[in-house]
Amino acid sequence: RLDHGVFVIEFYARWCGTCRAITRHLTELEDEMGFVGVMIDVEQLPIVARNFMVKGVPVVCVLADGIELGRVGGSYTKEELRSWLLDLNVI
Repeated sequence: RLDHGVFVIEFYARWCGTCRAITRHLTELEDEMGFVGVMIDVEQLPIVARNFMVKGVPVVCVLADGIELGRVGGSYTKEELRSWLLDLNVI
């Protein structure tokens, strides 16, 4: 359930090189910052991706108590992701 707490959700595909880099960054940031990360393979869970209106990968969303606070897509460095997460002021 994603309606209680703060979650960082990454929508990815196994064949996507940019997704692998984002996954690596988010895994490190999850350990450093203490958020709960959720990975959703858009090919394995297309209905979930569609419900979140994800049309490409990678996409990273932040939910707080079931409400989407922000989303980014594409290639980001670890520091850019950290800055974005801190700017949302929930982590």
